[in-house]
Amino acid sequence: MQEFLMQHPFTAQFNPTSVNSFRMIVYRSPLDGRIEVLHTLLKAGGQGAYVDNIHAGGGLIGVGTDGRLNAYVCDQLGRRSAQVNGLDLGQPFTVPCFDELLRFTRRIAALIPHCHLTALDIMLDATGRPRLIECNIKGFGYWAPQLCSGPAFGTATDEIIDYCRERLRELRYTIEI
Repeated sequence: MQEFLMQHPFTAQFNPTSVNSFRMIVYRSPLDGRIEVLHTLLKAGGQGAYVDNIHAGGGLIGVGTDGRLNAYVCDQLGRRSAQVNGLDLGQPFTVPCFDELLRFTRRIAALIPHCHLTALDIMLDATGRPRLIECNIKGFGYWAPQLCSGPAFGTATDEIIDYCRERLRELRYTIEI
């Protein structure tokens, strides 16, 4: 049996019929173990939908590192709109409890030691407390943040490229011997 969760009034304004969650894309460096939140996306359910999935008519809104939302929502084809379910995104929106959301995300990611890229779906309950909804460790749509907030690997892009290049060199050396 699942617990019924009431979402925070902030997220409810984007769609009151679905629990609108934050997709937190997290990188764990294989070099130094640091945990970095690369992207935050607000997943808003489509009008009248019970789920916030972009493939079920929902949309994605990028969230900046300061907790402010982009002024547009993207659908699954990358089309942008200045409104989500009739709500005008032109006015500034800032995620309440954003620092706590980031701390919670890092705490959960620390419990997943063998995954270097994870997407956590986290909602804010009615009191503003972050609650883990889902943990995605593969195939979670690396294209999604590129629609809303920049390169898939964000600030870790160069480190990831260098790390993969070095592993490839090591693999070629091992095979040749």
